[in-house]
Amino acid sequence: MVQLLGLLCGLLTRRRGFHLRSFGHSLKVNVLWGIGGFGLGFPLTLAAQWVQSHLGAVDSGNAMIGLVSRGNPLQLQALLFVVAGVTPLTEELWYRGAILESLRSRCGNRLAWLLSALFFAFIHADPGAFLPLLALGGVFGYLYLRTGSLVPGVIAHGLWNATSFFLVRLAVV
Repeated sequence: MVQLLGLLCGLLTRRRGFHLRSFGHSLKVNVLWGIGGFGLGFPLTLAAQWVQSHLGAVDSGNAMIGLVSRGNPLQLQALLFVVAGVTPLTEELWYRGAILESLRSRCGNRLAWLLSALFFAFIHADPGAFLPLLALGGVFGYLYLRTGSLVPGVIAHGLWNATSFFLVRLAVV
């Protein structure tokens, strides 16, 4: 529900500067940037998690664990589709396509990048994962600013979520 609301808000927020950018590059280039973004996000997120754990942060208690541990095969396939497909698409449209893009015209690339990453981490409402989410939001924002396309961020975000899904699934089986 939240994803659909985010998509609707993103599409309705047609203020100066906001538009769904073109693909920017060929599909091959976008896929390579997405894979590279995933590769960059992985060590940054692990480092952020290490820092956060040493700051005495509360364990995040990942909500996906309960969903993945109880699902039948059809439910798990539907969950994977939402987690690795729908969620990255709607979140990238909202956080990078709407928020980052509208902030760019007001405060420039660097501050817009930082604010959108902070908002991405904050809105997930998971204090135990704030720094890793901030790192991921920063990577996805970088991909958008560097390529001029949402596609690499959607790919990197989808890979991140799919990897998380499978790692959680392996841990609970």
